[in-house]
Amino acid sequence: MKNLDWRKLEQHLSTLLLDQACATQLLGLLRRSSDLIQKRLDPIRSRARDAFLENLEAHLLKHLGLDWAGKVDELKALGHHIEEGYAEILRSLSRTHAAQLAPEVQAASGLAWSAHAFDEMMKEFQADLARRRRIKLSHFRVRRRDGTSYNPDGALGNLINITTMTLMLLGYQQSWFDDEGFLILPTSQDPTGDENDKMTATLSLAASWRLWERLEQRCRYFGGELKTLGAPAPQWVPKDAAKAIKYELVTPEEAHDYYANVRLSDQLARTYHGLLQNTNLKTWASGIDGALELPPKGYVSPEEGHSCISLSDVLGYFILEDQERPCGLRLIEWIRGYSTLQSVIGERYRALGKDGLRHIVSRSDLRSLLERVGLRNGTADIFIDQTSLRKTSRDLFDQPLMRMRDGSLMLFGPAILYCEAGRVTLSAVGRQGEQLARKGKAFEKEMLRFFTSQGLAATAFKLKIEGEEFEYDVVVPWGDHLFVFECKNRTLSGHNPAAAYYFALEMKSAVNQVARLATALHDHADMVRDVSGIETKDKIIVSCILNSLPYAATGARNGVYMTDVSLLKRFFGNSREPATTKRRNSATSLWLGDKPEPADFLSYLQEPSALQDLIARTRCAPFYFDLGEQTAVAVTDIMDKDTPVMSMGRLFSAEYGFIERASSRSDLHKRKLMERQAVREADRKWRKAQPRTK
Repeated sequence: MKNLDWRKLEQHLSTLLLDQACATQLLGLLRRSSDLIQKRLDPIRSRARDAFLENLEAHLLKHLGLDWAGKVDELKALGHHIEEGYAEILRSLSRTHAAQLAPEVQAASGLAWSAHAFDEMMKEFQADLARRRRIKLSHFRVRRRDGTSYNPDGALGNLINITTMTLMLLGYQQSWFDDEGFLILPTSQDPTGDENDKMTATLSLAASWRLWERLEQRCRYFGGELKTLGAPAPQWVPKDAAKAIKYELVTPEEAHDYYANVRLSDQLARTYHGLLQNTNLKTWASGIDGALELPPKGYVSPEEGHSCISLSDVLGYFILEDQERPCGLRLIEWIRGYSTLQSVIGERYRALGKDGLRHIVSRSDLRSLLERVGLRNGTADIFIDQTSLRKTSRDLFDQPLMRMRDGSLMLFGPAILYCEAGRVTLSAVGRQGEQLARKGKAFEKEMLRFFTSQGLAATAFKLKIEGEEFEYDVVVPWGDHLFVFECKNRTLSGHNPAAAYYFALEMKSAVNQVARLATALHDHADMVRDVSGIETKDKIIVSCILNSLPYAATGARNGVYMTDVSLLKRFFGNSREPATTKRRNSATSLWLGDKPEPADFLSYLQEPSALQDLIARTRCAPFYFDLGEQTAVAVTDIMDKDTPVMSMGRLFSAEYGFIERASSRSDLHKRKLMERQAVREADRKWRKAQPRTK
């Protein structure tokens, strides 16, 4: 498919029985393939793609009939619909005032705007903290004096996404990517205030690009339809829009993925901040001025030490002893690198304010610094390359370095200053699809140890039945029940639709796998007793998938429960927790008695309270944005109930108001609008800022 080589595919298909199941699988692969989507106009490849699909259509018509040929037509229509969205953004981008600026000025202006926006957000954050008597880290929102509020994590994410996409758009337009795919930025003087003001429309179009990209990936991977709405137009469609598109599907797999990523973020934050309050690693921190060994022999900052501990807690093994090298680096080398960059930009921000957030350093100087603090024997260069922005990058959080045309590097402070190095490490490794090799066996051993510490006779064993092998990670006899746990350690998606889809496939496969294991326990009880000493004949067998990272679900899939270590430890470690189900007699305990029983655990697996609480505070709601000048889009997604229905205007105004501040700083204190007024005004201003052509 990458080469659009029909003859090769035809030869392959001739070796298969092309039935409906085979055709369904093939069309699914085509729908999910990014090789068939042209985000930027490439007439030669577009013609080759269309010819490829026409040949496939004729092949399916010949072998399966008209209905299946029609499915290829539907696939082509979806692809063209998606490409029209990207094309409209690029057309609108070419008509902005910023398009008249030199490309290097546009890039510099986008980065300057982001630094200003980040600085303003930090000032609001600190001002809100100073007004508060108590701080609740979970579900925290920054409150402004005008009564509006925002999620700082979400606001920073929006800011970094917009900046990343602005640079990517310029990179593709100006061919700024080298042969290895790295973005190479030209040098430029600091932009003027007028040049910064002209970037407003470009930044909002970059946000549109990111939103459309996520939407079309959700549609291609999880199904659903991009509906073009006719007259009369819904109320949310602006009067001057020529077209409206709606996407409403949110699958259970997407919901499970969303909850897992939110819980991971919360879990890392709780562990991290708990360590900040309850440990004294400040006295161990050495800074980055002198030579330093890797942890545990030294720490560049207290935050680095906390990241090592919190990531060990989440992964289920001590990473300081781990010698595996995901993507070429040990986990502590990833953390040391990010912590060093964080220390560099922290010193500059404290000394220079927002002017210190864009730091240009020579590669040799950065290499020397990283080598001095422990990244030796070539690992400094590996880290620099792994954290430099390229075509395949997700965002500047993972890759906060940018290569400059003169060979130097720019470190982008807003992406690194307040990040948690352990969390970014997981994201950077997961982005490349690499799993943590050692984690599997180490995780299984830790779970055996954990159940044993609870007084349960957990064990692991293998069976070989008629040449077929059955491997049991953790089996726990408990009263008249037998709990079978299949341990899984796949990295989470980071809210990426493609990664979420493949994670869901893995979980579906795991359900079948553990069901197969449970059946063997039941059908071969004598052999199980001989190998493990466990009597299974009269036991109630409960099948479970146990994830190392916080991925779980309510209820059971085909009789298999989905849980994770965080939920497991909460059940056994905290009996005094508000119950969330009517079936429990006690309102203050997860256990009906003084100690946990199998029935309590089954009830908890069915409806884990921590997951139920998160589900209760979220909803599926529409998010509105514009595709350039002519098209309005409404996409349903999962969000906090506290988050008002959002629009592109809200992304820039009610969420943090930075574009408005940058373009009209003199009027800042006069604008005390309530949130709904701010949304409408920002939407109107954005559309008015676009130069129109008749």
